[in-house]
Amino acid sequence: MTDAIVWTIGGSDSGAGAGIQADIKAINSLGVYGCSVITAITAQNTSEVALVEPVSKEMLEAQLDVSCAICLLLPLRQACFMRLKR
Repeated sequence: MTDAIVWTIGGSDSGAGAGIQADIKAINSLGVYGCSVITAITAQNTSEVALVEPVSKEMLEAQLDVSCAICLLLPLRQACFMRLKR
C-alpha cells in the first residue's frame, strides 16, 4: 500500500455491493488507502432497497471537518459546502 489517500463521499450500502463499501474495496485493490464520508445509510441487498436515511447536515459537516483537518483539504471542504448550499 502506498501513502496515497483516495476519498469517497457517498452512501453506505448495507449489502456492500455498492456505495462506500464497494468504493473502499476498489480503492484498496489499487494499493492505496481509502477514506470515506458517509452521506446516507441504506438498508438494502441485491434485490431491494428497503430504506434510505440521509445523515444530518451536522454529521456531514463533522465528517468533512475532521477529515479535512487531517489532510489539510480546506479547498475540498469549501467546494463540498458550496454544492450543499445550492
